[in-house]
Amino acid sequence: MNKVVGTLIAGVMCVTLILILSNQLPSYIGQKSVLKKKEGTSESHALNQQGVGFLKKGKFQKAVEKFRAAGAMEPKDLVIAHNLSLGLARLSKVNGNSAGSRRSEALLKEALNLWPENPEALNSLSFRYYEDGRYRDAWNLAVRLAAFNPDLPHLSDYIARLKGLMEEDKGMVAEEGQYFRLLYSGARQLEFEGELLFILQEQMDSLTAALGIFPSHPIDVLLMTKDLGEKAKPVDPVFKGIYDGRIRLYPGDSLNDREMWTGTVRHEMVHALLHQAGGILPAWFQEGVAQKLGERPSAGKALEMKRALRNAMEGVFTPDLLSYGDSFVSLPADERNLAYADSYLFIEYLEGKYGENMIPVIVSDLQQGLTLEEAMRAFTKKDISDLQADFIKDLQKEG
Repeated sequence: MNKVVGTLIAGVMCVTLILILSNQLPSYIGQKSVLKKKEGTSESHALNQQGVGFLKKGKFQKAVEKFRAAGAMEPKDLVIAHNLSLGLARLSKVNGNSAGSRRSEALLKEALNLWPENPEALNSLSFRYYEDGRYRDAWNLAVRLAAFNPDLPHLSDYIARLKGLMEEDKGMVAEEGQYFRLLYSGARQLEFEGELLFILQEQMDSLTAALGIFPSHPIDVLLMTKDLGEKAKPVDPVFKGIYDGRIRLYPGDSLNDREMWTGTVRHEMVHALLHQAGGILPAWFQEGVAQKLGERPSAGKALEMKRALRNAMEGVFTPDLLSYGDSFVSLPADERNLAYADSYLFIEYLEGKYGENMIPVIVSDLQQGLTLEEAMRAFTKKDISDLQADFIKDLQKEG
């Protein structure tokens, strides 16, 4: 491990657990029940056929428009309703861009109102709830999906995982705050009652102001103290917290270390808020912003990170933001620490060059449905690859 960089990060990361079911779902577009529509007016039939054509080509917005027009003429036609439901389910993946997008969720709910058995909508909405830590809602939809598609690969494992997550709260006390819920061991209620809730609320208020975003639904914060047994063990002992739809904090013996505790809490809160704004975002953006607004490294620590990154670049390491993927969890330890430094310094560089309002503006664009690439380009007038090249030149010229 790079010891210099290793001392600079607070030992926090974002873990995203992804179970892809959609590739296993059957395609309904080619079925005769969809294409052979005989009843209704010739105009509604033509609109429906046009919609099917757009759907096959992946032009979901146009397909939905055609199906809506056909449905207005034939409101009781099940074929049109099913086609519109499929179009909405597929449009949700494009229009919302994010797992937490309200627009995307609304499209999926409309799809299920039209066709309650739509497997694509059931799967997508269940997974969106799963990503957001809304496990009971996710489980309810997964069970409905299983009733209609009992042989769908991986579905039984997914349902079992959701059931386990729903039972995770047993033996834990819950305290409600604004925008979040704190859960911790019932055996330690007298020790924590009130104080931790105040700290969490204070940090959440600070971050919502810095990011310009308020949670669309409450965030669960689990305090995983050692007396909770096996479930209190982190993925890696070096990490003090993770976000996987819920914030899980692993304080160990550091609860009395207010600086460490607060930095960890803030870091994971940033992950949770970014996820609700833009879904699964690239790791470099998540971790860069989480360090910048969460841990808030001192000027001295930032300088040490810069020196460590420069030293690594003199060897075999080449900064490549896009290579980090959606999480740092699979990176080797040395590369992971350099990735944290790279991500933080890149965000700091962008703020210095383009203004301190960069982060809230980009977060606002993400909430409106833009991808991160689109939001970055709109703000800086450059692609991410070009911005990274500028950053590397700036890093090198400072000697």
